[in-house]
Amino acid sequence: MSKWEIRLCVDDFDKSKIERDNTFSLIEVKNKSFRIRDYEKDIKYICKSIDNRLEDWDGKPSIEVAKERLNSISNIFLLFHPLESKAIGWCWYTECMTHNWINESHKLPTKNSCYTGGMYIRKDVNIPPTSGEQLYYHVCSNLLCRYKWVYGYVDSWNKPSIYLSHKCRVTPYNFIKE
Repeated sequence: MSKWEIRLCVDDFDKSKIERDNTFSLIEVKNKSFRIRDYEKDIKYICKSIDNRLEDWDGKPSIEVAKERLNSISNIFLLFHPLESKAIGWCWYTECMTHNWINESHKLPTKNSCYTGGMYIRKDVNIPPTSGEQLYYHVCSNLLCRYKWVYGYVDSWNKPSIYLSHKCRVTPYNFIKE
């Protein structure tokens, strides 16, 4: 499986390409925080959706894996929309490169940067068709208020993610050390 390594600079992020929909809200659950318990049902809800929708995904996150990630180096954003009573999506981030969201693989190539990925939007609930776009917009906007650089990668088969990454104006940049 090939991947497209990317980065986004705060100076390049074009907010005009995606119209912000403020009916969506983003909640951040930081690692090792008391908020993990507060949002456990939402995280479990997304894990169950992944389990049901992506049955053949080997190594998909369970609630136990999500908790392990949150108790190590990773943080999570949960996306909400008023049409649903629980989180409709998530995105992980951390300040280093990681392959499993638990252990650091290596430092990122620039200071003032983070690594993000694992974006997931539920498609088995009645939510606006722009939900994926809004997840990308809200996450990038939030992270670029804190960091100058955001790094990530997109699997070559993931056409929606490639499209949304282009809309955010990411640029190719190889940074993953194998």
